[in-house]
Amino acid sequence: QWGQLDDVELMDEFARTIANQDATQDASRGASEASVEVARELVLSLGEVVQQHPERAWAWYFLGENLSTLGMFDVATPAYRQAAKRLTESDEKALALGRAALTSYIVEQLQLTPEVQQLIDEALQLDPNEANVLRLLASDAENREDHDAAISWWRRLAQLNPESSLAREKIATLQSLREASGPVIEVAVSLAADLRPDAGLRVFVAARNAEAAGTPPLAVAELAVADLPAKLRLDNSLAVGPFDLSSAELVYVSALVSRDGTANRSVGDWFAESGRFPLASPPDLVELVISDVAP
Repeated sequence: QWGQLDDVELMDEFARTIANQDATQDASRGASEASVEVARELVLSLGEVVQQHPERAWAWYFLGENLSTLGMFDVATPAYRQAAKRLTESDEKALALGRAALTSYIVEQLQLTPEVQQLIDEALQLDPNEANVLRLLASDAENREDHDAAISWWRRLAQLNPESSLAREKIATLQSLREASGPVIEVAVSLAADLRPDAGLRVFVAARNAEAAGTPPLAVAELAVADLPAKLRLDNSLAVGPFDLSSAELVYVSALVSRDGTANRSVGDWFAESGRFPLASPPDLVELVISDVAP
């Protein structure tokens, strides 16, 4: 009577939920008719429990789990929230918030809305290694084709669970995608300390073929003075003409603060240029400090 007797009484429902989820996963990403029927029964029984005893945190949590199995993510989210509200241990509360973030993310059509982000922030504040949140962030980065960020999140998951074959497979796949996407140049751009251009002026960061003077840039990124200092990457997706980075062997990178808002250097513009380097072995980071004035 001094322990978690309420939860002990519900262990059968909890165990059936976990077993049903495992069966669903083994059946290959979709719930079978039998799994759906079990989840429906558990939703009804656990639904009665939380109506009669709303203080039972784990009943709310496993209600959310069964609703998720049924694809009812819009009502699973509030169930997880109710669980998080009642759980007292930080890691347990983070677990419920992480599940709420995941189902809310699905409901929001895989968008990091303010509500989803708030759930993520709350979960990570309680547990920086909450696995559901890390998987959500990894998947979101994949959806945005931010391979570096996705690899970083999956690596954290792999560190938490070295036996995870999924994390290893994801990392290998993403590394292959990143390599297949062509050359990448990482660039850091800043202003000289004594330079004070208008914050609204446009800044163009470009990679050019060092062996073909006068040709259009191979990749261009645009930002504003207000964004500086900034780190960015130049790759084939930023091509503006008939040629991209993959078409060159030797390149250099420039940064331009444009007074008239165009990418062509004019008198009085501020700029910086890197030295030449081969794309086969680019620097880890090209650092440009804008300080020179165009004559």
